Amino acid sequence: MPLAPTKAIPPMPSTQLQVVLTFLRAMTSEDTSATEILATTLTEDYTYTFLPQSLGYPVRNKERFLAYARKTPLALFRNLQLYIRQVIEAPGKIIVQAASTATFHTGVPYGNEYMFLHHLIQEGGEWKIQKVEEFVDSRAMVHFVPSRTPLRFSGQDIHGSKL
Repeated sequence: MPLAPTKAIPPMPSTQLQVVLTFLRAMTSEDTSATEILATTLTEDYTYTFLPQSLGYPVRNKERFLAYARKTPLALFRNLQLYIRQVIEAPGKIIVQAASTATFHTGVPYGNEYMFLHHLIQEGGEWKIQKVEEFVDSRAMVHFVPSRTPLRFSGQDIHGSKL
């Protein structure tokens, strides 16, 4: 189970929080079909920003984000577990503070901390995620990719750029 049980999630989450939880479960799943579920949570004009900007990751549109999500977690991590520590909710916005544990593809234990800012809108009476801004522990990222050399697989780097 990639999304660990936590008291931070209310027993009866709002419909917009349910969409965010579906997004997070799909992002941490080792099932390659989870990307199809992930796509159902996103608007057509969806954007994903990996922060801080100093790490140099590009902003992704829906198509590039789904391509990234389809490959990256499976290529880089094993036994990825996300622990939600806190959820802050307002209409159209959900902030999730979380931490993760995993085994990096090299066999080294991995851990990180996150702050996800989810921006949601209603489309056809359903909540959809229009934008995600993901802040990570930049020190942890630099530790695992110290030279910022792209990790490569399937003819692309982890950022979705063709090599």
